[in-house]
Amino acid sequence: MNSDLLPGIVTALAGFVLKTALAFGVCLILSRLVNSPGRRFLVWLSFLYGSAAYWLFLAKGLFASGHLTAVASSVPVQAVSQGAWQIPGSWAFPLSISLRVMGIAYLLVLTYLLITQIKKHIQLRWVLGFTSQPPAKVAAAFQPIAGNLGVGRSRLLVLSGVTSPATFGWIRPTILLPDTCLEQDRSDLDDILRHELHHVRRLDFVWNGIAIACRSLLFFHPAAWYAVTRMQFDRELACDLATVSDSPARRARYAESLIHFARLNSSPSSTNWGIDFAASSQHLKARVHSILAENKKSPAWLIGSRVACGLALLAGFVAVELPRM
Repeated sequence: MNSDLLPGIVTALAGFVLKTALAFGVCLILSRLVNSPGRRFLVWLSFLYGSAAYWLFLAKGLFASGHLTAVASSVPVQAVSQGAWQIPGSWAFPLSISLRVMGIAYLLVLTYLLITQIKKHIQLRWVLGFTSQPPAKVAAAFQPIAGNLGVGRSRLLVLSGVTSPATFGWIRPTILLPDTCLEQDRSDLDDILRHELHHVRRLDFVWNGIAIACRSLLFFHPAAWYAVTRMQFDRELACDLATVSDSPARRARYAESLIHFARLNSSPSSTNWGIDFAASSQHLKARVHSILAENKKSPAWLIGSRVACGLALLAGFVAVELPRM
């Protein structure tokens, strides 16, 4: 057995945890420096994609060198060392067994999470069989809005029983509209459609799908779950602000629409049909506050200081981490 095997694996895993923890801290500070929810979305997106890519890089290295096979089949009896530290011989056998058990458990949980996502996709396709075409007046209102936002390929369907609008699909983006929306005022309905079409314009369904896959790979890392939660909140906030910027005089009415859907989602009789890309009622207070707040242009010195702090933070992170990767 290669004497550097066990400490090499342990060092790689410990390095991954430490580096991603440092990257998480950097992203957390950057997200506080950035005012735009769209830019905060990109910050957490970069963290999640980067962490997943780093994890796959480590996994590829372990499989390529045969480390996992060696650990699973070897029974070490001597002390092994890596650099300045040493694993006692009495630790080597239980450590190799522990790594083997953790590897099997990781693959089982990962398989379960991926199968769950596949089942949700199949269920979503099944749900489409219960949809109907919108009334002619609603369809006529939808197409001009979609065309103005450059997403004319989108389609609109109505689903009875769903409590919140939802958007899914990439090649043929689809917006599912609750039948209760058909009873709303025309201006309110236009705001709802704009919000969902901004999701299509931003390709949020695609980014969210890749983010969920990355979170599945890193399910053991709390930062991955936090990053997905923040991404989902910032994407909703970005679409909220884009919607009210299109019709600034309707901020209050749009906020009332959010509260209305939050009440529907909290109803005991509500059903989500397995759709998990609908707008969540979490962080409702922050969303309503952002919608009602007036857009005030930040002073030039404040913008400059934020940019300088962000660049300094990134430069420091790159200087510390890149030479070690």
